[in-house]
Amino acid sequence: MVSQASNSKGTLQINWPTNLVAHTQNNTTMYPGYNLVAAWKLLSSNQLEAILDNVRNKLLDFVLELGEQFPNFVSSEEKLSDIPIENVNTLVINKIYGDQTQLASGTNINQTMTVNVFNNISKLQKELKNIGVPEKDINDLKKAIDKDGPIENKNIGTKVSDWVGKTTSKIFSGTIKLANNATASIIANLILKYYGLE
Repeated sequence: MVSQASNSKGTLQINWPTNLVAHTQNNTTMYPGYNLVAAWKLLSSNQLEAILDNVRNKLLDFVLELGEQFPNFVSSEEKLSDIPIENVNTLVINKIYGDQTQLASGTNINQTMTVNVFNNISKLQKELKNIGVPEKDINDLKKAIDKDGPIENKNIGTKVSDWVGKTTSKIFSGTIKLANNATASIIANLILKYYGLE
């Protein structure tokens, strides 16, 4: 479900989806006699501009890299459809998620990651748990890694790529709340480190 947004005096108000409001009401101790009927998050116009700039830059990097690997892809729809999906998935993770760039700005944010999880599923699961990824989602990632098997030609499998996309959507919708100012890019970076691609 897509949240509706409204603009007031340079601030964007993004309403929580009704199912998330209901989930929070049912799973949180509220003040006695009060019910949670609505919730929202605020985004300043400066933060929105930073997000749009970041998205544009990442998309441009993605398209340029795709053009280097497949120079003729812009010439026709047929050439575009000939690009292997695995190559596109790997590029999305490398160019869109993989560089620790934050999608939003703020104050007092400090991120450091020097974790070695290469080919160690237990360490990967532990690091994901430390930043707040729910146990169920971590188990789903393990299943995706098992189904995809070893990577070939530095291409991450479709199951893991799908998991990254779904998890990122959950983070942006507020269904998953990461700890310690972590971002979706940290998750993608950990997965790249697991595969030895970072």
